[in-house]
Amino acid sequence: MLQKDSPFPEKYRSLLLIIGLFLFFLIFKMLDIFWLTLDEEWGDILLSKSFSVVLILFLLIFMGKTLADIGIKREYFFYNIFFSLGFVLLSIISMRLVYTFIAGDFLAWDFSEVTMTFLYFTFVTNIVNVMMEESLFRGIFLRLSLDVTKKHFWKANLIQAFFFGLWHFPTPLKGYISGEVAFFEFILFTIVLCTFSFLVAVPWGYYYYKTSSLLPSLIWHLFWNATLGISPLLSDNMAAYLPALLVGTLVGLGSIPLFERIISPEVLDELPPWT
Repeated sequence: MLQKDSPFPEKYRSLLLIIGLFLFFLIFKMLDIFWLTLDEEWGDILLSKSFSVVLILFLLIFMGKTLADIGIKREYFFYNIFFSLGFVLLSIISMRLVYTFIAGDFLAWDFSEVTMTFLYFTFVTNIVNVMMEESLFRGIFLRLSLDVTKKHFWKANLIQAFFFGLWHFPTPLKGYISGEVAFFEFILFTIVLCTFSFLVAVPWGYYYYKTSSLLPSLIWHLFWNATLGISPLLSDNMAAYLPALLVGTLVGLGSIPLFERIISPEVLDELPPWT
């Protein structure tokens, strides 16, 4: 960790710390995907995600921080769950309506095929993944970014969203290296995945900043992943899938101006910088 007597200004120390931590955790992700290839055996990179959660806990101890400092706290617990579910369900329903309308596939609404695999991804790998990514990108990176931007939230929010988008490039890269997708498909997949990951990180960062609680983005992220990754909405019909994904993402972004109009002022607690 950079020391207080560093010759670098505070904002540069925080930015270097963000970049260093990002590369550090990215290495574990890349090793899991390309070397251990546990995603092929377990269906997800559960090992690196679980290990990263442990590393984040040690990082907080090393930096003299607690879970409450990254927004894991009990204040307004059920209220945060309630409004988070409201926003995410609105986004998911809009996605499904668009998909059904374009594809003419009413099976997109069929939840009858809830299997053990569905439950495994939803309640094991997805929860670990969401805990890890939200703690790192929103809980740590957004607060550090507030130091970088001298407490300018929207600039800080775009910084954490940028790194969250970049975080997803190994998935299409794996497909290209393994020969599953051609080069053009790899480029297109990378652009789409990283762009949408960037966009959804914007409202998640906003909720975190406004409430100082990680719970809203945790809830949204959990249901978002479950819907996109393992529900019947996932389809080879990309002509319907991509517009549906775009609409769901835009609804998420559109919830930002609605947030303060419907949320109780008691819940609002703007996030302080990291230092």
